[in-house]
Amino acid sequence: MIFLFPSDYFNPKKADAAYSEQVACIQNAGFTTGVISLESLGTGSSKIIPAPTPGS
Repeated sequence: MIFLFPSDYFNPKKADAAYSEQVACIQNAGFTTGVISLESLGTGSSKIIPAPTPGS
């Protein structure tokens, strides 16, 4: 399982600063996090970083 957070507009490989506490808590609990570009959702080519593996 991977928890996705909106990416930072200017740094798409990093979670938006508004979610930094949530990201840290989830990672400290041992879960995997990733980011998704909300801007790309409208284009039909959502960008998830890191790319999810099958079954995650």
